[in-house]
Amino acid sequence: MSSGFVTVGSHTHSHISLSSAPERETEDEIRRSKELMEDRLGAPCRHFAYPFAVGSAGADRAARRLFDTAAVDAWRTTGGGAPTLTGWAGPPSFALTAGCSSA
Repeated sequence: MSSGFVTVGSHTHSHISLSSAPERETEDEIRRSKELMEDRLGAPCRHFAYPFAVGSAGADRAARRLFDTAAVDAWRTTGGGAPTLTGWAGPPSFALTAGCSSA
């Protein structure tokens, strides 16, 4: 991992649907996954991917508090079949592009 060629991201602890979970439960799920990964890998976990590629306003707030980037709409594809990975609109601004492995 220290080579800079691998980046690991979080995806929740038990893969709950963040579209309907209360914000407190959402943050607990996200935080537990992030902390377990960081403890076991000894490296920061700065990226998040939404389970089922959906979230909620509460999930968005929790993910913004804990991560630098997040992947949403990962299952949708462009006309060419490539996955479309995007981040939040507005600061902090980012977009993960097709073929990017950092989410």
